[in-house]
Amino acid sequence: MFNGVWDATGRVLRNSTVEMRESAGRPESSLRSGEGLPNWAGHGVGLVNRIQPPADIIKEIAEKAVQVMRKANDLIRE
Repeated sequence: MFNGVWDATGRVLRNSTVEMRESAGRPESSLRSGEGLPNWAGHGVGLVNRIQPPADIIKEIAEKAVQVMRKANDLIRE
């Protein structure tokens, strides 16, 4: 449905732009408006299981990084 200038397809999150394209019968690229409006998504989008504020996500990533570095440090000392 959204392939831009490439002869390939991509994954997008369902939104009003997708609904509009489907109801229009998925027209060819040259006939589409709003080409830049899809919410592109890769395989990783399926791993999202909760919605969090960005600050909480960064804090969680930082805490996990500290845990990994401590484990690595412990391994080096052994």
